[in-house]
Amino acid sequence: MNKFRRKNKCFFFTLFYPYTHQGVSYDSYIYSEVEKISKGFDEVQIIAIGTEQDGHVNVPPNVSFANFSASVTLLDKLLCGKFLVSVLFWNELEQFKKYHAGKVNFAIIKSVLLFLIKTDKYKGYLESYFSTIDFKETDVVIYNYWTFENSLAATLLKKDYPLKVYTRMHSLDLYFDRVSENYLPFRKLVYDLCNAVFYISEQGKDYFNRVHQIEKKNQQKGIVNRIGVVNNYVLAVPSFQKIVLLSNAWIQPLKRIEFIIESLALINEFEIEWLHIGDDYGTGRFDAIKNFAFDSLGVKKNIQYEFVGRKTQQEVYEIFIKKKVNLFINVSTTEGIPVSIMEALSFGVPTIATKVGGVPEIIEDGENGFLLPADITAVDVANKISWYNGMSSEEKAAMANNARKIWNEKFNANKNSDELILNLQ
Repeated sequence: MNKFRRKNKCFFFTLFYPYTHQGVSYDSYIYSEVEKISKGFDEVQIIAIGTEQDGHVNVPPNVSFANFSASVTLLDKLLCGKFLVSVLFWNELEQFKKYHAGKVNFAIIKSVLLFLIKTDKYKGYLESYFSTIDFKETDVVIYNYWTFENSLAATLLKKDYPLKVYTRMHSLDLYFDRVSENYLPFRKLVYDLCNAVFYISEQGKDYFNRVHQIEKKNQQKGIVNRIGVVNNYVLAVPSFQKIVLLSNAWIQPLKRIEFIIESLALINEFEIEWLHIGDDYGTGRFDAIKNFAFDSLGVKKNIQYEFVGRKTQQEVYEIFIKKKVNLFINVSTTEGIPVSIMEALSFGVPTIATKVGGVPEIIEDGENGFLLPADITAVDVANKISWYNGMSSEEKAAMANNARKIWNEKFNANKNSDELILNLQ
């Protein structure tokens, strides 16, 4: 009997993980997947495509990691003419005209060219690894946590190497309205060439199928595999003596932190302690938001607030416990399914959120939180906070129990990662 067993190796593309920036791991929630993948493969090579690192978190012993960011130089732009004669370039422009009824302009051409330049770099980087692999003895899987240029590079290499390639789609790599060009190139081609595409929400899958006109017979390649968070804390009995409101987001326009401030400025009847986690990631908006909060809330005796800045996931969890957070808020204009809401529900904290993206798949209005229309006003937000405040302790406790229950059923990372591994092998 032949006892030879082929090795299996997984290349796992991340944005930042396992690297940290200023001591913070921005995608630490990936760890549960890394842990499960490390048990399902002999070797795992993580490739982080982000650009800023000052340290890293620990990884399992059979996991290696490296950083490679396919930045575009002036020389790359000067030599991009070779892509103007490529079949990929012209096919993508035809794709744009056919399926998106758009007029090809300079912004679209530039977007496609930059995507191809970076794709070419990721192809070369992967092939440098492949030169050390005996494909007769090793099965290779490439798993892309985001659908960026590295996903296209991996799928294009399938014609030369025996690979299985998978990719995830979240929000900023899926929805056209997340970019100024209102178009994300090569998503349809990646879908066609991948072994499977994992969406984090049903809404995301439906959006992709509709926008790219995926025929029903080909839609089975798209799989809803939700991400999640791990929470092993023993939860204390919630306190409802006052509202302890938490928000957790990078300070940028689509997160609409100013709406939270404006809504709190309208509330005078009860006490609120508001904490915001996150800063502007170097964009210069943090000071403006803090000044706006001071001008709007500084004289209000019933409102306490604090901007606590960047925090690790462990520090975020400690805030939930120590501050006895009992209400979470997210008023973004667009989302996939926010990890921050998953974290809140895992602590049994109901959430007020806008009805955008996949949010309705995690927040059931009146059960584990409240849904607001995307075109909210500060009055809408203030009214919903006041509504929650007016609920009885029994009603609040029931909502808190529902929050924890829905997290465990749908967004427990241990369960969802097990499903992912089954799909990768």
